[in-house]
Amino acid sequence: RSSVISLEEMMAPAVREAIEMDKRVYYLKGEKLVNFMVEPKKGTKWPKGLPKFKTRQEAIAVCKELCNYQFMHRSIK
Repeated sequence: RSSVISLEEMMAPAVREAIEMDKRVYYLKGEKLVNFMVEPKKGTKWPKGLPKFKTRQEAIAVCKELCNYQFMHRSIK
């Protein structure tokens, strides 16, 4: 089994489906992701090896780095 934790396993915020460049993509607004990273839903099993975020600024910085490494990207409506 992979050591990668999926968003689904973490009880992440709900994502939506769309088509972008003829590909099915799942998306959510950055605000929802940052809120989840700082204050996870009750009952969420946070991975032991993953540190918790103390501030919104920390969570935003991580999201920006994920964009830089192309793990996620920004889109404009």
